[in-house]
Amino acid sequence: MAREKNEMTQALLPKEKTSHEEEDPYISCSFRNTVLFAIVMLGGLLYLQAMSTSECSLSISLVAPAFGYESQEVAETPEPEIPEPEEPAQDFCAPKGLVGPLAIDFDMDKLEERFQELSESNKDFFENGEHTPENCQVQKLKNIAIIIPFRDMTKDLFRTKQFLYFLYYMIPILHRQNNHFSVYLVNQVHDDSPFNRAKLLNIGFEIAKKDGFDCFFFHDVDLVPENDQNIYECFDNPRHYSGFIDKFNYNLPYNSIFGGITAYSAEAFDKINGYSNEYWGWGGEDDDLERRTIAGAKYKLLRPEAGKSHYKMIKHGHETSNKPNPNRQKLLKAWNNHAKFDGLNSLNYELIERSNDLFFKNITVDLKYSERIPLEKLLGG
Repeated sequence: MAREKNEMTQALLPKEKTSHEEEDPYISCSFRNTVLFAIVMLGGLLYLQAMSTSECSLSISLVAPAFGYESQEVAETPEPEIPEPEEPAQDFCAPKGLVGPLAIDFDMDKLEERFQELSESNKDFFENGEHTPENCQVQKLKNIAIIIPFRDMTKDLFRTKQFLYFLYYMIPILHRQNNHFSVYLVNQVHDDSPFNRAKLLNIGFEIAKKDGFDCFFFHDVDLVPENDQNIYECFDNPRHYSGFIDKFNYNLPYNSIFGGITAYSAEAFDKINGYSNEYWGWGGEDDDLERRTIAGAKYKLLRPEAGKSHYKMIKHGHETSNKPNPNRQKLLKAWNNHAKFDGLNSLNYELIERSNDLFFKNITVDLKYSERIPLEKLLGG
């Protein structure tokens, strides 16, 4: 009988078994854009969602019965961990494509066409009313909330048209400045209560701060910068931006003027307890804020350089619905008394509605006029 050769059972070679689920990005994008010439609220929702999963399993065993010993499991040898490559540090965000002085006009006959143009050319830069720069790191105090107090009770809805022109010019300017920003339009409900600009600004600050912003521009709707080199940013010390307006031939009406546009860090605005909530009607609240900031908190009165910080005003008549506050001089004289308890620490309101439009965040509030602080307490009587 032919001699049989010994047969050897060759071990099964370990093989890596992998399974990959191909990335299946799901992108949903919807955009609504409606411009009504009278009362226009642009809506938009643009969002991107990507989902991907990956599974990988590895099983190793060795079988060798021909050598006379039992097959046994061989423990998996862990592969050495390969560290993920570090992503290169991103540069800080910096302005791109600034053009300097701008030609500003407010031709109402062209408003609808211009706003449509704005929507088409800038919609891809916004998500939920917020503009975020790409491929750069936003520095501290450059996450900007622009807060606009608002109520339009004019017969021709002129304030609404002002707001649309504000967006038409400001959106491209802030985009070129490469800022992380959002515009907060804070609406006072249409009731019989006097307009309260300062309290609306306090509310906008409180909401925007919770949203993660750290730089706050308190901004009148009728002022537009004439130069995009007028950089919007905050510092530790507050700044008054709108010192040089075409209405006053680009001169300061008086040295301590503090109205129109001011910029605060969250820390600085908290330190002064914000605006007073008790200036119902026109006038006084800006001078009160200046007292709290300069005399109270000992900040310096700073402004950007005059040559680049000119503003053009969208002219309008005085609104009959916003009558002067008859107590404004008394309240201003007693500012140091009520600043301690009248402001952010006494803020009360009801949030009626909040929505995210394409270029701004739209907020409507009831200011609780019937629950205001008694005048006698404010004056220290």
